[in-house]
Amino acid sequence: MPLWARRLLTLPLQQWALDRWDPGSGVFEYEPGDHLNMGSTYSKGRTVRTRDLAPGMALEVLASLAADAAGGTKMRPSSARSVVRAIQDQAGCFLLELDDTRIAHVVGIVVRRWRARLTIMNADPESEWDRDEIRLAVVKPGAPNLVLRVGDITQPWLRDLLVNLLRVRIHHLAVRSAASWVLSVGRLSRFLATRTDAGSAPRLLSTAAMDRFVAALRADRDVTSVMHEGTVAGVGAVLSQARALGLVDRHGLPAGFTVHHGHYPDKKQMVREDRAFPDATFRFLLGADDLLGPRVLELARSIPGGTFRGEVFVTALHLAASFGRRPEELCSLLAHRVRVADAGAGELLYTNFKSGRDQVWLPVDARTAAFVQDWIPRLRGRYPDTPFAALALLPAPHANPAGVRPMRSVILAAWFRLWVTLLEQAIVLAHLHQATAGLPLEALCELPCRALAGQTLHVADEEHVLPAPTAQILIDYLADATARAAGSKYAPADLSDLPMFPDPFTPPRPNPLRGRRPMEFVSVSAARFKPLGEGWLPLAAGYPSGGIPGVNLGATRINPDQLQVRLFRHTYLQHLVNLGTDIFLVQELADHGNVQTTINSYVRVQDEKLREAVDLLATHRLNTYGRPATNGVALASAPARDMTTNDCTNPQVLALGREGCQYDRMCFGCDHFAADPSYIPDIKTEIHTCTMTLARLEIEEETALKPHHVAVLAARRDGWRRMLSVLTGHLDALDPAERERVETAADIVRDFRSRIRSGGLNLAGTTTLPTTARP
Repeated sequence: MPLWARRLLTLPLQQWALDRWDPGSGVFEYEPGDHLNMGSTYSKGRTVRTRDLAPGMALEVLASLAADAAGGTKMRPSSARSVVRAIQDQAGCFLLELDDTRIAHVVGIVVRRWRARLTIMNADPESEWDRDEIRLAVVKPGAPNLVLRVGDITQPWLRDLLVNLLRVRIHHLAVRSAASWVLSVGRLSRFLATRTDAGSAPRLLSTAAMDRFVAALRADRDVTSVMHEGTVAGVGAVLSQARALGLVDRHGLPAGFTVHHGHYPDKKQMVREDRAFPDATFRFLLGADDLLGPRVLELARSIPGGTFRGEVFVTALHLAASFGRRPEELCSLLAHRVRVADAGAGELLYTNFKSGRDQVWLPVDARTAAFVQDWIPRLRGRYPDTPFAALALLPAPHANPAGVRPMRSVILAAWFRLWVTLLEQAIVLAHLHQATAGLPLEALCELPCRALAGQTLHVADEEHVLPAPTAQILIDYLADATARAAGSKYAPADLSDLPMFPDPFTPPRPNPLRGRRPMEFVSVSAARFKPLGEGWLPLAAGYPSGGIPGVNLGATRINPDQLQVRLFRHTYLQHLVNLGTDIFLVQELADHGNVQTTINSYVRVQDEKLREAVDLLATHRLNTYGRPATNGVALASAPARDMTTNDCTNPQVLALGREGCQYDRMCFGCDHFAADPSYIPDIKTEIHTCTMTLARLEIEEETALKPHHVAVLAARRDGWRRMLSVLTGHLDALDPAERERVETAADIVRDFRSRIRSGGLNLAGTTTLPTTARP
């Protein structure tokens, strides 16, 4: 029996086909619940006869039918019968031997799909690594049929390093990460090929070579900032993980050939308050405000297209706000993983993909548990034949006949982006409708950006002078809209040609009068806003923000680009803190491995004195060389091992954990390290510890490792003395009034940090923790 046949026999889907196949008559019969395309050409029965085929050929057909059904592929029984006839017409050959040029076009598509699947199953995973084009589905079972083009890497040593790293990590690596690594290393390979040695001598590579590579990325106009960041991150991950596994030793690659934080493109830092939804935004998105209210959820139901899909989207929004899970964890939930106790409260069983923890129970309140219990009957009614244990809580909208495939988080994010874009357009259109004495909504939707000149709005042959507040609303909206469109490669040279309200559902399309490029943006249709119901225009015009309500009790608009599904998780945790929940309980509910992650990433400063202290110390933050640093201020450091450092921003440590750190309590030697005057007592403590340990070693008996320990401790003590000298020198250079302010701020922050370390601080909505984003 061939290799592919042995593998097919081990698949669960094989039983699906055998249950429908009668070996005696050779008849395969579809059942009513099977995934069929009941098109107009369907006129014969549900049977496919394989009686005249050899057993191996019949097995190929059966397994292919089963695989199509498992993947949700629609296919008419007549197409399967045509494939069987084609096999018989070509002298009973196997699928891999069929000549698809002698087959009808529609049937040929089916044959090529089946043949590609069998080719993957027939391949040898070990020999696949020697190919120039590695098929990911061969080396990682269950992965999509993606090709990793390692043949584009022209340096043998670099290809060997990448391939060996992939062989070790492929089963624990996301598909997107694997593809990103290959693309990033491919760009590095093309750069190295321009060197005089064509990059064939890895021992000659240095920090300067990496700097020149990054400079070439910045100079390449075809490389966007996102591509730049992804390339640098991919190269950095490959080099750091290869070093950790010892894969670079055989090639003699210098330690200086690595990525540091200065190689990443400058990014706009996230404002701390925007990590959680402002209260007005949160109420607005959940349909709980006093103006549009639940109408916004009716608009959400119209986004996916289809009544049930709309219900899935609205359910996902409610659960995201109530569960506080990451989008990936939320979308992967199964329906049977929510259980409700007699008292009404419930528990949720989920998998933490980020930390690798499975079967984690999360308590949920009675209201959320009741919401899920109301959703379950509608879900069962949609998929009555699917076992409850296999049913996805949020089923995928496409190719999912049984409801067993969960929705992907990227689909949820795409729906959310369309929704908030339409919401902002609706509010701006309502203000324009009110300011122009009730111009038709259809006419307003068709306006181009150039229609606004100062406070004058040109509509057809009419001019309307807008009130100053309305004109400012439109100017702010257009600034964000044009900036968003300017990032598209299809944007016209003159951004004033853009429609004022582009349709977020319709991608740019070719303009036949201008050739293939530039593309043409399409205006949104007024029909998009019909789900808001009758009389929505005066209600939407009542929002003083002129957009989606944000801070200042909703008086200030919030840019839709700042709204993401994942912020529901931040908001959930922030609300727990505001209610006075102990920070360690918040950590447990967030499923964080370290309380520092909860504090640094999810909790905002609300105490004004602490906020002012943090802002002041941020301007007095220095690196080892005494220069101002861009790292954020961390109020609570990691456990005692890292008590003299802030949150580590070294990409190697972030990727590999503490095992990836090569400095071991000598962080002053890392170019990612920075400190502020609030750390002076901690540094003094570390110096004292090193001094006392050296004194103890001097009176101990000689051992083989004693000279090494003494040298390491002396280097650590001297390094921290230099860092202490930098900080104290900086304080001495300040004028007395400024120094007093800095020392007072350091005392406030140090007191807060000490309480965090001791676990004695309850962040009851007044003292929470800010850090600026990592560079």
